Order: sequence, then structure tokens, then C-alpha cells
Amino acid sequence: MSVGCFVVSILSGKGGVGKTTIALNLAKQLSHRGATWLIDIDLFNRGATSALWESENELPLSVAELILLPEWNAGARTDAPIASDALLDRLASARPALAYDRHLIFLPAARAIEGRRASYVLWHGLPKQGYSAVEFLDALVAACARLTPGCVIVLDGHGGLDELSVAAALISDTCYIVNEPDLITFTGSVTLFREVREQGRQAAREPWIEFLVNRVSPTRGVVELDIAFGPMLDTMSPAAEAVAIYFPLEPELFGVFGDDPFVAELYTEYWFSRKVAYLADRVAEAGISAGALPATEEWKGTGGVRQPHVRTATRRELHKRGDVLLLGWLSTVVALLVGWVWVLLRDQGTVSPGPPSLLWIAAAGLLLGLLVETARWVGVQRTHVVNIRRLRGRAGRRLRLAESESARLRERVEGVAKARTALRPLVLAASALFFSAVIAAVAIPNMLNTVQRGKVKRTMGELRTVSTALESYAIDYGGYPPADAGARASALRSLLEPTYIKVLPATDGWGHDFRYQAWPGESGRLEHYALLGPGNDGEFTHLDARRYEPGTTTSFGADVVFEDGRFVVSPEGVQQ
Repeated sequence: MSVGCFVVSILSGKGGVGKTTIALNLAKQLSHRGATWLIDIDLFNRGATSALWESENELPLSVAELILLPEWNAGARTDAPIASDALLDRLASARPALAYDRHLIFLPAARAIEGRRASYVLWHGLPKQGYSAVEFLDALVAACARLTPGCVIVLDGHGGLDELSVAAALISDTCYIVNEPDLITFTGSVTLFREVREQGRQAAREPWIEFLVNRVSPTRGVVELDIAFGPMLDTMSPAAEAVAIYFPLEPELFGVFGDDPFVAELYTEYWFSRKVAYLADRVAEAGISAGALPATEEWKGTGGVRQPHVRTATRRELHKRGDVLLLGWLSTVVALLVGWVWVLLRDQGTVSPGPPSLLWIAAAGLLLGLLVETARWVGVQRTHVVNIRRLRGRAGRRLRLAESESARLRERVEGVAKARTALRPLVLAASALFFSAVIAAVAIPNMLNTVQRGKVKRTMGELRTVSTALESYAIDYGGYPPADAGARASALRSLLEPTYIKVLPATDGWGHDFRYQAWPGESGRLEHYALLGPGNDGEFTHLDARRYEPGTTTSFGADVVFEDGRFVVSPEGVQQ
């Protein structure tokens, strides 16, 4: 429809659906390829204007001001349409102040009072002179194309039905209507579409309309949405697929839109940013195919941007979600604690001695996956920090900050604040890892010490149990069972089971075999005995129990010696 440029309008049937967010970020992505105009034609809400200008009194030029030009607001209509020369002169003089950077030019909507007057003129003044909003936008687009030939013009319309939004749909090469996946939004879109179709029939224009579904919940899929809204949208769009792109709901991204309108420039790893880049790729490709844009390498791009494999938000990327990673780490810690508790219960004989292999395998797999995804998450956050620092340090300032010294100071302060905000997840992650390491350094040794002490207590209790059975045997037979130095206590089972003990403990807490030794007293009978445990190292210091010096030990590897009903060598105090 347009000559010398490619016009894209972003409209919606109601406000609050993310239309301005998409328009701003699409225009910024297109500006990386060539000259791009972003024109805010929402005279009422002025979303893009509020995002990029702090004070409406500083606007060098606005759409409302162009509507109120006296050239077509005084006198009778001439046969000639609205001339773009007057618009071109105003745009050319204000262009340096309107330029966001080298390729992006932003034309604000209006000042508050000016917007109300311009709206009245659109509805009453221009029609009284025989002009229309379509003619005005045609002239404005033509002026922009003359000023920057071979450009893309992005029109950010009103969130609802108004004269400029309908005109934008009629003069655009492609019109995108933004919806949220609910009936209320689609009802507004249907109303807007019907008005565009009716005025298009009267003006002999056939608009090309596609739809963008924004903020799709992770619990909803493309199939479900197609069933709910597909038949209706297919009748409203001439495209093979009525919905061009599904944008997922990413609260962690859109929470910063008020401070950083160009979120796709800063947070490049999110689905929204990727899909905006893909949408820009589609627009550039359509403009080149229509002959409105030059087929240069800049407009063609690298060809590396493609529609993501998943066109819905049902699949969320784990490496972007710090909260999911935190739950994963907590689950891993819980699994490890369950394993440790199981080990403690096993050592006390409460559970079966078989290892919980599935639990350990699951915990190890989860831990490995979390380490990989955490590394990716840290990489994503680092990328965002680098983007913020790079973009905040560029020469081109945000328009809303003007050119005063205080504005430049504020720009630096905002840059530091945003960098710190982006660094916060990294700082939290580093702090969590640090404190986890400190806690692990304290807790794990204590846990292991507790486990070892439990095994020592178990060993001492088993030695007393065997001693009780030996004492009963000695009463009946007048002496203890014979055994030379180094004999295993398991050899006593045939003599003690089941008369004196049901099951004879033959191993210590670590699973090492007890030793048993008996020797004669003054009467010549076997009046003395000793039971020995080797400690956690499994090695005995002496072969003969009578060579041990009585005393206490502080090592889990020291032998435990129980002789004639009392401990001769036993642990005491803090063990290591």
C-alpha cells in the first residue's frame, strides 16, 4: 500500500494487552537493520510517549501537533489531498530531537490538552473540511518515506476503537492485532476488525490483518487455543495462519517494562525477546518481498533468527527460572538428608542393611542436572548484566531524559541501579552457594562424626551382649569356651546359640569381625576372656588381648577391648 517504505501497525481491541511493549521492541529490533520510525498514534493513553519521554512539555513535535496544523484546518477543502510538504518540513526540523539513535526515530503522540483537541479535530474538524484520518496518515507516512527512503514505519495504535487506529489498519502493509487468550480481549478485537473491514470496504482498501496472542499461560498450548479461537480468527485474517506468533507469559520480564521499555534489548534470552526478533525478521522479509525495503544485507539480516520450536508458553526454559532452580536444589538437599537419615537408621538396625540405590541414583542425576542448568542460568544473568552495562553506556540517551546535566547524571545513576538489579540474582546465587558451603563444612563433619559415634556405641553394646552370653556359659560349664589369640567370635555360635543367646553378634558397627580369646587362671581353668573390635580401620593393634594397655582412646580407628566383664580399652570424649 505504501510507497518507499513498509508500514506496520500494532493495534488491539482493548488496552492492557501488551501492545505498546511489542511495538516498542519490534521497532527497536528493526532499527538494527535500517531506518525505522516508531509513531505513537494513541492520542489518549500515549503509552509509548510516556515510556520514552519524561515530560510532555519537552516534546519537540507530536502527532497531535501535526493534526492541528492550519493548512487543512482552515477554509474549504481543495481538490488536492493533504499535502505532505508541511508535514515533511516539521519532521525534518524536529528529526534531530526525535532520533533515539542512528536508525530509530520516535514521533510522540501528544501533550495532554493537545491530544484532546486533536481527537476532536479528527472526529469533527477534518471531516467538516472533507478530509479523513486515512488521508492524514497517508500524508504522514509519505513524509516519513521522503525523509528516510526505504524505511519501516511502526504505528502504535490506541488500545481500543478510535479513528486513527482504524486508519492505521487501512494504510498499513501489515496490521497486527494483539490479543490475550481470553474472550474479553477477543471480543474487542472482533469489534475493531468489523470497523476496519467496513471502512475498508467504503474506501476500497483491503487490509492485511494478522494476530499476535500475548501472555499465554504456561498451562495452555497452541492446540487448546486453536480450538477455542482458531475458527473465528481464520475468518478474520487472509494469512495462512491467522496467529503470527504466540508470546508467553513471563512476569519476571515484564515487571521491568516501566523502567526499561526496550526489554528485548536487555534480556535477550527470554522467549519474548527471541520472538520479537523473529517478528522483526518476518517484517523485514515481507518488506523486501513487497519491494518497499532494499534487499541489502542489513535488512536481510544473518538469517539466524527463526521461529522458536515451541510456539506456545507450555514449555518454560528451566535455565531462566531461578525459582525453579531453587526448588530443585531444595529437593536435592531433601533427598540427601533422607539418605543420611536412612544411613543413621541402618546403623542402628532400624532398617534393612541394603543400600537405597534408587535414591542415590536419583539424587546424583538431579544434582548433575541442577549443576548444568545453574551454570546456564548464571550465564543468562551475566548476559543481561553485560547488555545493561553496554546499552546504558552508549552515546545515544533515552529521549525522556533530555540533554541537561542533571539528566545525564540521572542516566548514569539509572544505569548503575539497573546493573545492580540485574546482578541481584547472581549475588543471591553466590550468597546461597557460599552459605551452603559454610553450612556443609560444619554440618557434614558433624553428621559423619555422629554416624561414627553411633557405630562405636553399637560396637560396645554388641560386646556387652556377647559378654552376657559368655558369663551364662561359664556358670554352666565352669569356664569360658576355649579359643586361641586371633580367633573369630563367630566360632562361638555353635556353643552359645540358641541356649544363651538367640543370635550372636559377630561383627562391630563397621561390619568387621569381633575376636575372642580365653586363657586359664590360677586354678588352671579358663577363667579369663576378652572380646575385641578393631575400630573403623578394621585392623587390630595386637594379636594377643593381654598386650593392650588399659586406658581410653580418642580415635574411631582405635581397638575396643572388653575383658572379664569390663572395658579395658574404650573410647571417651570427642572422637576423630
